[in-house]
Amino acid sequence: MLQKLLVVDDDTALLVEMAELLTEEGYNVTTAEDGKQALSKMDSDKFDIVFTDLKMPGMNGIDLLKEIKKAFPETFVVMITGFATVDTAVEAMKEGAFDYIRKPFQVEQLRDLLGALGQKRAFEDQMTSIGTSSDVGETGETAFDQFVKFSEGKSSLVLTPNPAQFEGHLDVTIVKVSPMNDPEVISPRNIYKLKETIREYLADTTDPVVFLDCLHEVLMIHEPQVVKDFVTKVTEDVLQEDGQLLLSITPDDTNSEIYSELKRIVSRTYIQVMSDSLSNPIRRDVVRFLKNNTNSNFSAILNYLQKVESAKLSFHLQKLISDGIIGKNDKKQYLLTRRGEKAYDIIVAMEDEGVKDHHNLVTLRYRGSPEI
Repeated sequence: MLQKLLVVDDDTALLVEMAELLTEEGYNVTTAEDGKQALSKMDSDKFDIVFTDLKMPGMNGIDLLKEIKKAFPETFVVMITGFATVDTAVEAMKEGAFDYIRKPFQVEQLRDLLGALGQKRAFEDQMTSIGTSSDVGETGETAFDQFVKFSEGKSSLVLTPNPAQFEGHLDVTIVKVSPMNDPEVISPRNIYKLKETIREYLADTTDPVVFLDCLHEVLMIHEPQVVKDFVTKVTEDVLQEDGQLLLSITPDDTNSEIYSELKRIVSRTYIQVMSDSLSNPIRRDVVRFLKNNTNSNFSAILNYLQKVESAKLSFHLQKLISDGIIGKNDKKQYLLTRRGEKAYDIIVAMEDEGVKDHHNLVTLRYRGSPEI
């Protein structure tokens, strides 16, 4: 729960008023009169949220925001601004501020904002259990089982030392990975060639499925950092194209020093791809609206989000566009992209735990039978 708040403002009257309002709402509130004092207090205590005035002598709100994001990245920052500085407040959101609130503000506005912050934190916590699966040896499903499930009706790429088991599957590109000296195969030593093969496949494929069934061979040859960098890059590339990635390991691999790092990569990369876009409740509301109202103009979305200012909505729409969640048609109307459709499914998954398994887009499993 977000309970510890720091309020920063050089206006003593506003500082006292805001601290009293927040205290009455049940929060533990500390105050600071400038940016330097705020950072000093943050060095000695942990805060969930910082409210800071945008215009202050010495260190202004933007500078304070940058320092907080550098030293305390988990702390939420909300800018306090006057009407004339809304554009600057939007710039602050681009620098990492969660939101801004304009003076003079009402108690209800503070409640709404704090509620939105609580939703954001809850969403981020939930995202850790959606989108990935690294429960090796626990589900009874092998990587091959997952491949059969995910590749049905899709074009897929398999990089494997054992091509025979994949023969007969429709629309599968099979690339043999082996240390043997053969121009028809790729050596596990050749990380560049493996990445290039995957990139070429992704460039020409819609709804891709990549099965990296050669991770054991790569682990046997390369240093741990090389393998981590390789898996991270492949994961990012596949998810960037809204695809699914399967990785197989052997039981011996689970004893290697890199195993826990592989699980972390598998568990976190997808979260990083989607969480930043969807953790803000305004952006989630936009995705929900466009799912049911495709090809909508700016005013229609603004009318739906009645409490959101136009400048703030414009920022969130640009964020969703840059993240590939929404796009525009020839008439400048907004619509969900393919990634946006998957983003909507994730939002639904937050409300219906029964669909979680559908979203395992990155999977780490044993290569062999479940009994290994």
